[in-house]
Amino acid sequence: MVTEISQGVSTGVGRLDQLLGGGLPRQSIVVVGGLPGSGKSTLAFHMMAEAVCRGAGAMLVTTTHQPTSKLRAQYNRLNFLGTTRVFDYIDFLELDNNIMKQDASAQNEALVRLLNAVVGRVQEKAVGIVA
Repeated sequence: MVTEISQGVSTGVGRLDQLLGGGLPRQSIVVVGGLPGSGKSTLAFHMMAEAVCRGAGAMLVTTTHQPTSKLRAQYNRLNFLGTTRVFDYIDFLELDNNIMKQDASAQNEALVRLLNAVVGRVQEKAVGIVA
C-alpha cells in the first residue's frame, strides 16, 4: 500500500522503502533508469495500483504514444493489479517527445510549459502519484 510516512511516500514495496530510507521523497521528481525489461514500468504501475487501492489519484505521464488499450493489455495480467481496475482510475498525459529536437531556447520554453501542464493537471485531479 502506498502510504505517507515520516521520511517520504511509500512505494508499496517494503524492501524498496527500506533501501530508500523510508520511501520516496515527498513532492519530488524521481527518475528511475535501467535497461529495457529491468522493471521500471512494472514498478511504476505497481505504485499507481497501490495509490488507486488507497483512494489516491494516479497519473501516467508518457512519451511512448502507446494507446491505453495496449498498456491495459500489457499490465492487466500482473497479479498486483488484482481487481482494482487501476486503468479506470489513472489519468493519462501524453507528452511531446520532439522537444529535444529543438534549439536550447525553444527546449527550455517547451519544458517549462510541459512541467506547468503536469503540475496543473496534478493539482486539478488531486493526484497522489505520478509515474
